[in-house]
Amino acid sequence: MIEIIKTGLIVSLIVLLDHLESKIEEERKVKQDERKHRRTNLGRHFDDFS
Repeated sequence: MIEIIKTGLIVSLIVLLDHLESKIEEERKVKQDERKHRRTNLGRHFDDFS
């Protein structure tokens, strides 16, 4: 019985860590897209002065 509980806890921990990793990767991608967007807008701003 204790082995079943331990296995369940380990599986739950793995699922939680996988979920957190996915969220972190998603946030990293959003930040990267924001930086690309800012650089693109900055480039357009300087193009206006050319």
